[in-house]
Amino acid sequence: MQEKKKLKFLLFLITVLAITGVILRSYDIRFLFYSLYSDYNAVIDLDQTISLKEQYKFFVNKEKKYRMLYRYWNVPVVVDADLEYPYIKLSDVFTDTNFYYVKDYSGRVFTNNKNYIKFIKNYAFKNEVGIINLNFFKKGVYFLETTYFVYPVINYDGKFLHLSLKLADKHIPYKNVKIVIKDKAQKIIKIFPHLQNFSIKKEKDAIKITGKASQDSIVEME
Repeated sequence: MQEKKKLKFLLFLITVLAITGVILRSYDIRFLFYSLYSDYNAVIDLDQTISLKEQYKFFVNKEKKYRMLYRYWNVPVVVDADLEYPYIKLSDVFTDTNFYYVKDYSGRVFTNNKNYIKFIKNYAFKNEVGIINLNFFKKGVYFLETTYFVYPVINYDGKFLHLSLKLADKHIPYKNVKIVIKDKAQKIIKIFPHLQNFSIKKEKDAIKITGKASQDSIVEME
């Protein structure tokens, strides 16, 4: 009888460990210890112009630490100007919080709270887009959605056009990354994602790329 009890307990323990292993494989336990991380979604529409819609879902896990939740570009960001290529032009911002800001390539600040302009000028990087709360963000989830027109350098080798889009290389950890490339004209011949643990799925008029990105890792497509 004692042996049967031991066997049942052993089988129970093996089952629990197996279930735990499945859960841990589907969830990166490191994110339990991050004070800030995000999910990142992007939709790239390849048409006469290249448009980019980004959605950030910021997870704040520590009180009284963050006043600014943002994304940084390493190419010039403009709002009401045009430059020589490459650059990015912001066309729209949406957030579930009250206040957003943009600090463009020249250091000019655009925000829907004029009381924050001096703080943003002093603390934000150039080419930064984000949301702000001078009283600090509480623990919770915050959203930022932006739409851009992208003007990259495009190289031509006599046969094919080569386009490289680097979406991020200086950033907080991205727990989930989803990138949709719309290609209604079916002009994409080959795509090379630079992203950790990615998967790629081609549909009728779009290519879907999913993965994750550790802090300051490259999120790029060629």
